[in-house]
Amino acid sequence: MKSVAETIEASKPSNWEPVKSDTQADKEIEAYYKGQKDGIDNYKKLLKGQVEEHKKYASSLTFNIFEHLKQNDINPEFAYLRANSWDDLNIIIGIPEKKFNQEGFLPVYDFVWEQEQKAIETTMCKISFSFLGLNENFDLHCLISDGYYFKFTE
Repeated sequence: MKSVAETIEASKPSNWEPVKSDTQADKEIEAYYKGQKDGIDNYKKLLKGQVEEHKKYASSLTFNIFEHLKQNDINPEFAYLRANSWDDLNIIIGIPEKKFNQEGFLPVYDFVWEQEQKAIETTMCKISFSFLGLNENFDLHCLISDGYYFKFTE
């Protein structure tokens, strides 16, 4: 019979080796985790693709709005996009303050509303447009710090 000291020595952690389990349950758990990881990776790829599609669609709507503004003798100075989520985008368009404050600017909102509705119906993405009257006190860095990182280029 072993002494108490020998029994304690034999049961120390350094004397224990893990044995790789090869049961069906363990295989199923491993498959579950692998499937979960693959599913998350595929979901991320899908979302990235959706965001790119929504940005492209937002670009086409922004181009339409720029054309509409130019037809009404309003020259937009820029547009910036902010992604609130993969299916919610904000676009802000800078307009000279003098044109922005004229009553003739109000019908532009009707056209923009139609564009926003078209986006929801076509892409199931909420694309909202806002206008900013620009003056000498405007600071682009403030706009960028609000999350408008993507500049529209015609």
